[in-house]
Amino acid sequence: MSLLLGLLPLLAGLLVGSAQMFEVIHFKSGENFLCRSQALQVQNQLSQHLDELLALNPRARRLRRSYEKTLRASQEALKSGLVKLAAALAAAAAVIYVQRLQLDAQQRIILAQAQHRVSELRTDLQHRAKAKKQVVSVIGPKRGLAVTEVEKTKPGPEFRLARNFEEAQVVQIKWLGQHKLTWLPTKSLSHFTCDIACAATIANETGGILPTLRRMVWQVSLAKVR
Repeated sequence: MSLLLGLLPLLAGLLVGSAQMFEVIHFKSGENFLCRSQALQVQNQLSQHLDELLALNPRARRLRRSYEKTLRASQEALKSGLVKLAAALAAAAAVIYVQRLQLDAQQRIILAQAQHRVSELRTDLQHRAKAKKQVVSVIGPKRGLAVTEVEKTKPGPEFRLARNFEEAQVVQIKWLGQHKLTWLPTKSLSHFTCDIACAATIANETGGILPTLRRMVWQVSLAKVR
């Protein structure tokens, strides 16, 4: 009996330690899940914007070629002394150029929406972190999408995936702070550090720089934390 009584403090300590350890593991698992789900969710949204942007490439290419062809025809007509025809073709080229400007504006809106998705995620997580006295950082592509403009195709350019797209498209989330134990805190352990990091990217499973829309399959997946 006396032996059992002597073991009670040890058993109580083990119980408290186990409970605290369970709370730490449970909390970090929940935070890790939230981190990954947020990173995957924003990439799912970005992949939709990426589809929208690349789907405009055929129109961008068609308008550019039509504009260049019409402009050349106008210049040739002028050289041949066909002034009225040259003027009509120049007017047609001007109309096409306006269409290219309209397309350019549409593309900029898509890029702005993509950039807003990352900014919105950053703001939401910072607001959540502030309430818990944590520090959070969200790093992602500068424009939301890791794409580049094909040279000499402005306005209304064609877009292609940036080099090393999967790496360039990574959205990384990190947050650091202390969490107060809610169950059986002790003098030796009342808080613990919450250090969470995760990342996600978009992979083009079909390969290629400018795959056709019908063949394009985006796979959003977790990525290595830098």
